[in-house]
Amino acid sequence: MKNKINDQLLIIIISMGVFSGVMSTSMITIAFPDIVKEFNVTFGELQWRNILFFSIFAVGLPFFGKLSDRLEARKQFLFGLCLFSISSLLSGLINSWYCFLFFQSLQALADAMILPVIISLIRKLFSENKIGWAFGWFSTVLSVATLTGPALGGLIIDYTSWNGIFICLCAISLLNAILAFLYLPNVSPSNVIIKVGFLSAFCLLGAIVSMQIIFMSQTLTTKIFSLVFSLGFLALFLYGERRKNGDLSLLPKGIFKNKIFINASIRVFCLFLVVNSIVLFVPSYMQEIHNITPVIVGGILLGQALMTFLFARYSGKVADKKPRTILSLGILTSISGSMFLLFSTSISSVIYYSVTFILIGLGGTFTMPSQNKIALLSVPSDQTGNYMGVFQMIQFITGAFAAGFFGSIIQNQKGNISIEGFQFVMIVNLIFLLLALASVVFDWRILNSRKKVDAQLNETEI
Repeated sequence: MKNKINDQLLIIIISMGVFSGVMSTSMITIAFPDIVKEFNVTFGELQWRNILFFSIFAVGLPFFGKLSDRLEARKQFLFGLCLFSISSLLSGLINSWYCFLFFQSLQALADAMILPVIISLIRKLFSENKIGWAFGWFSTVLSVATLTGPALGGLIIDYTSWNGIFICLCAISLLNAILAFLYLPNVSPSNVIIKVGFLSAFCLLGAIVSMQIIFMSQTLTTKIFSLVFSLGFLALFLYGERRKNGDLSLLPKGIFKNKIFINASIRVFCLFLVVNSIVLFVPSYMQEIHNITPVIVGGILLGQALMTFLFARYSGKVADKKPRTILSLGILTSISGSMFLLFSTSISSVIYYSVTFILIGLGGTFTMPSQNKIALLSVPSDQTGNYMGVFQMIQFITGAFAAGFFGSIIQNQKGNISIEGFQFVMIVNLIFLLLALASVVFDWRILNSRKKVDAQLNETEI
């Protein structure tokens, strides 16, 4: 019998499941220049790590999300943490580029096991009026990871080597596994018999990776072959989804009829494409273009994480009352931060970048709890893992698209980041943020239409 703990400690232990994963993102991006030198690859070739990582992670989310509705959540959570620990350790010990890509892919698979379980646990262990509160704490834990990641990563790189990052991640993940083993309660799976589609997941992964080859390749022949493979995999995926009709499908039944969920999914794609382009390229941009050291870059990112830490719980509480209002505020704040980055090409001021990342951090803090709650409450409770797995897949697949599409644009002929490419990426970011803001307006229109229909029905009944 597991020891009983209060809700606050419970949500911290649950949220800690992705602590190492979030830390790894901020720490590894600072280490990119060192990894490029270590394995003697170009900045463009480095993007294959990001493409594989985010593709496997994203496609694995709906797969393991559906599995989490079928299996006992605690076991999947613990297994994912153990796999993350092993793959992180081996990523830091090897000296082969291809082995590094393989173990990073395993780490992505582990992350994909963990994240859907966290959402399911929040839905099952907390009442509806505490979901925003729980996501606020979830954001707080993530912000602590983001808070410590850049500074710790910069120190590790400056005083040891980039390999030490993965040793650190392994230790943190093992500690989390021990806490979860001791305190995380068992959660009964759904009584509904759920089958999981391996073939659908494989076809979707093939389609996504093939799309990135189109962006990354320099030859027309390879682009054409990649396009054919991508369309072929996508056709097989859609055919399989339609034929299986929910039995072995990756997508939940009725997903395309759920307007609120579809709109939230489009919005999260826009928002996280921007987030991932900033995470993947701006730290290297500051180091290569403006000669800012890794420790100072870590300190700049520390300011962003600090804002998230201070305001995460508050934004979670507001998300329980006015989710779309706080979501709009967050998008507008993110637009301000992106504007700062757009005009930063001739500026090397640490203060300027610190203010920029504070704005970006606040934007993410305001959007995350409300965005998650809107999507979560729009889905059937017995399909939470499946629906939210798809939602998270869309959210994190943006990492692969940011690496593939933006990675091919942002570098010059020598394989380094160019100022012109960086400016183009920032302009595209602003366009996607405006689209995300427009989707909130569309949300309000859907809700107003529903209210009018309900009012007409009530009048008819009277």
